[in-house]
Amino acid sequence: MLLSAAAAISLPLMVSANVNGKPNAGYSLLYTTKPSQVRTDPEAVYIKLQNLTYDLCGSPDLHITGSVRKSAQVEACYEETLTAAVERLDRPEVTKLHQN
Repeated sequence: MLLSAAAAISLPLMVSANVNGKPNAGYSLLYTTKPSQVRTDPEAVYIKLQNLTYDLCGSPDLHITGSVRKSAQVEACYEETLTAAVERLDRPEVTKLHQN
């Protein structure tokens, strides 16, 4: 079980993001690690996906974006990209964390 989970996590996970209202604007989330560095516990995987998604979409902080509209776009990017990554990963434990 652990080996199959490690193998599944070590495969690349790629998800396109909808940035600035433009689908597939050339941004992708690629999550891949060396098998020896893989932490397979669901919490670690989900936190890693959250961090990668945040790095991809940016901060929704109004002081950084400069407008409410841009903040909403960044927030939508984050939610859509994270959801797509979790769905593509297809690990029930990670999906459950995402749904909570």
